[in-house]
Amino acid sequence: MSSNVQSAFEKGEVLLNDAEDDVQRMKTLMLIANIQHSRGEISSAMHYIVRAQRIAKLKGDPDWIARTSGFLATTFRNYGLFEESKKYLADAETANEKQKDKASYSITRINIEQEKALTLINESKYKEALSHLKEADAWVGRSESMNDPRAIVAKATVYQLMGVAYYNLKDYVKTDEVLRVSLEKLGEQESNLRPYIYRVMAENHLALGQSDSTYYYLQLAEKYIESSEGEELKMNVYETYASYYKGIGNAERAMHYTDLRQKITAKRGASTAQIASELIERLNQEKQFAILNIKLFWVFGTLVLIGGGLGVYYLLWSKKREVAQFEKLLEEIEKKNLEQQNLLKEMKLDSFSVDKNLAADTEKRLLYDLVKLELDNFFINPEVSTTSLARDLGTNTKYITYLIRKYRKSDFNDYIQYQRILYISNRLKTEPALWDYKLSYLAEMAGFPTHSMFSVAFKNVTGITPSSFIERIKMNQVIALEI
Repeated sequence: MSSNVQSAFEKGEVLLNDAEDDVQRMKTLMLIANIQHSRGEISSAMHYIVRAQRIAKLKGDPDWIARTSGFLATTFRNYGLFEESKKYLADAETANEKQKDKASYSITRINIEQEKALTLINESKYKEALSHLKEADAWVGRSESMNDPRAIVAKATVYQLMGVAYYNLKDYVKTDEVLRVSLEKLGEQESNLRPYIYRVMAENHLALGQSDSTYYYLQLAEKYIESSEGEELKMNVYETYASYYKGIGNAERAMHYTDLRQKITAKRGASTAQIASELIERLNQEKQFAILNIKLFWVFGTLVLIGGGLGVYYLLWSKKREVAQFEKLLEEIEKKNLEQQNLLKEMKLDSFSVDKNLAADTEKRLLYDLVKLELDNFFINPEVSTTSLARDLGTNTKYITYLIRKYRKSDFNDYIQYQRILYISNRLKTEPALWDYKLSYLAEMAGFPTHSMFSVAFKNVTGITPSSFIERIKMNQVIALEI
């Protein structure tokens, strides 16, 4: 993030694709959200952080609810939506209080106090901000995770923000002291916090009339903005450069950096207004959606009462049909599990001819590799395509289409849909913890982009809805326990 933000984003995407569980997925989603936020891609950042928070809430994980809520609080504050920011910060505090016995409690507490301080700094209430930063400093001393990268950055940020507060209070000696502590806390760890420290140090030395050291720290900060897409950092560094050159009497260079800053300021002002508008619209859509759900609930309730008699008759008929479809699906799951267990045993790769010019041998090898990929559940990758599968199997898309049609009796899209539904059905059958998860989360697990697409696909493949399938699984468990 500090030296090549585009490369950081690409690596984050790779990590997300390789995530093996929900914790890895949440970590990576929040990482990517931070990367996108640092480069000004706020809509994209919100997309990733909302996904992370959805998983956190589904799991009931207070640590990650606190982290994601804190991120949202910061985002709303940055774009002037202070009331919404305070709401999410309160959510973060509430969630964090539920994990007092965990090591992450103190780090999150530090971040919450920092966020409160930043709100006050934006309001030019520097003394009040310092009281929260001193509270954060007290938690720094209690933190046990001394070597955790997140803890290191959190601690360093406390002193960097103290530097901002003391600088604005014109206590330049204290400013220099706490900024050096910030760099000391950061140690050898690279972070996008470092250029912000250097920039405040440059401002502080400029205020002390020390032009040589001012230029030295500006150059340190400038190394980071060359590869950074962060507009705020560039704007701040250019402003200090303009003041520096004005102070040493170089009007031409001062005007150059003033122009650079003004261009970013104008661009940032327009984008900030647009993003704030989009965030407000998002909030309004969520509220309207909630109101619509309530209205639909009452309308649906009225219709149910009116059509009660017909509903009962249809319910009896549909339940009977559901039972038949459910039993058929269970049979298919068992059949697929058995087939996958036996197929690789039957297909002895060692017995294949090594002559790769033979089409039959190539076909067998590709089928063997396809079965292995199926066992690895390659199809749950939402980006899977004939091109990606062809690349994984070392062949072309035409051969993939041929292979799927011959051995799976389907076209590629229907094949992927079928595999995903049997995969998630099998997991639901064997993992009771998933029964209470939202359909949107189950859809994401199976590789579907939306829960509506997942529901349609589930019904197309199985003949029943995912909700009906889960209810049947629950009923079967109750019956088994009674027996």
